[in-house]
Amino acid sequence: MNEMTNAQLMLTYARNFFKGSLKTDNKVFSMNYGLASPERKQKRLDDAKKASAALRRSRLYNNIDALSLLCSAPLEEKAGNCNEYTCVSLQLGMAMEFPNIWLAVHDCHVFLVLANESELKSELALKEFNQYRNDDLWVCDPWFNIHCRLDMYGPMAIVQSSRWSIAGKEICSDYFQEPANQWYLRLFAGKIRFLRMTDSAGVATRDCNDFLTVWD
Repeated sequence: MNEMTNAQLMLTYARNFFKGSLKTDNKVFSMNYGLASPERKQKRLDDAKKASAALRRSRLYNNIDALSLLCSAPLEEKAGNCNEYTCVSLQLGMAMEFPNIWLAVHDCHVFLVLANESELKSELALKEFNQYRNDDLWVCDPWFNIHCRLDMYGPMAIVQSSRWSIAGKEICSDYFQEPANQWYLRLFAGKIRFLRMTDSAGVATRDCNDFLTVWD
């Protein structure tokens, strides 16, 4: 019955792990709009370029080896996108044997869900999360800096992406760069798959081992 606390611990751990680092290569600032200072925008752009190079190197390895390299890297060389932030959170959850951790996989994003029950549907559209409004399921999304009940994830994504857009933050990939409050709409398209990472005793599952031994 500690899903809320465990999800918060995992999110805080990952946020602190990357605090002061290069952070991500897929969050940048537009120089044409937003309330963030020009100095902050330029630093994020510079760090994103360095982060991109660091991520290219780490993604030559599977997730568990990349995570090992991240843990040993100096702070100024650490970088991660949602996959890496999720792996760091999951590492803590496994070490502390948190039960019923689930990996949520979307075409453009990954995060974790902690449940007070052993089963989630194998896939759901984000708009369908509200069917769990009476259940004690909690999101740990350290890349998005969201900790909330599963049914509140959609509204929280809207709030967080709006805050980022006001500052001028954009999300980018090899195929697009767009304001954060446009990017979040991608989460509402298609289905999100759920893969169980730990069982009711907090033991890693086969899906967890598969996730940790493939890259990106």
